[in-house]
Amino acid sequence: MPRTKEEVERDLQWERDSLTRAIAVYGDDLSKAGSIHIAPDEWGNFAQNLARGMAKDNAEKHFNDEKRRINSRIAELQVELEDLDPVIRKAKREKRIPELKVIRESNSKYNVCIVADATHTVALKTDGTIVAVGDRISSVCNVENWRNIIAVAAGFFHTVGLKSNGTLVTVGDNDVGECDVENWHDIIAISAGWSFTVGLKSNGTVVAVGDNEMGQCNVDNWNDIIAISAGLSHSVGLKANGTIIATGDNEMGQCNVDNWLDIVAVSAGGNHTIGLKVDGTVVAVGNNDKGQCSVENWRDIVAVSAGGSHTVSLKADGTVVAVGSNEMGQCRVENWSDTVAVSAGGSHTVSLKADGTVVAIGNNDMGQCSVSDWRSIGSVG
Repeated sequence: MPRTKEEVERDLQWERDSLTRAIAVYGDDLSKAGSIHIAPDEWGNFAQNLARGMAKDNAEKHFNDEKRRINSRIAELQVELEDLDPVIRKAKREKRIPELKVIRESNSKYNVCIVADATHTVALKTDGTIVAVGDRISSVCNVENWRNIIAVAAGFFHTVGLKSNGTLVTVGDNDVGECDVENWHDIIAISAGWSFTVGLKSNGTVVAVGDNEMGQCNVDNWNDIIAISAGLSHSVGLKANGTIIATGDNEMGQCNVDNWLDIVAVSAGGNHTIGLKVDGTVVAVGNNDKGQCSVENWRDIVAVSAGGSHTVSLKADGTVVAVGSNEMGQCRVENWSDTVAVSAGGSHTVSLKADGTVVAIGNNDMGQCSVSDWRSIGSVG
């Protein structure tokens, strides 16, 4: 009888902890090797050095053997876990595993690094610090003292950072409690909307605080979620089986995602929602008055981002495509290349390049596109 996902994940965590323990033991063994002492005569000095060398070699050999065993077991468990993933099973049947791996890396590794909102842009540096440009009237860009950050989210009037220990830091407006996250823990992903914040917990459940006038924070019953996105006044969650759940404002049909299948990434925009399928095509629902949902001809997409009234996607070859409102030039991305992540703001677009630099285009009235001097942007570790 096949094991459950929870059972495999428990064993996987045990092996990862075992690797940490092995590293600690190796360090202790090296310390012991260095403390070997023999009488200080000529032969004693020789014997002491020989004993230290043998002890060090034995410790290193034992550690390398144990590390190989643990890594082998981790690889086996990861394959077992993948076999329990319906999206991966389907990708295997259709021989689309290479595309799926690229898509998942693009969305898990890079899209946490750079986010654009209506009036500001925030980015994560490889050292776990944050840079931000844009609105200086409010405090949304006051992130210079943040440390140990692994992901960032930008709301309309607030900024959120996910720390390596699973807790959050916030800055900006808190008029409706959108920054009341001090008690959150075990968070693995974050997203920020107009005046609300959404967090994904390690157990696949979701928490939310802030404005709930349209029901955008009604996520208490969500489970088995692997990704989240907060829009203007709606929230969407990607489930492990490749389906989508949504809550909040649905006046423009932006929550009509019940029939979506085989989704591997999702993004909530102003009044529209974008989904990336395992085959690299894109689906969209909601307001299309500016053409922001006209994505039916897109192919080879590995990441998506929904903005205020435009949609931006990253292709497998590192180029970028965009549709929707272009009144501020936010869709002029046809010459972009070597891109590893994109983010659509209210009326501007930013992209992270493979070399850790950032480019931006569109509305810059608050300085939200002033990113030309940014360096070393990227995921931590």
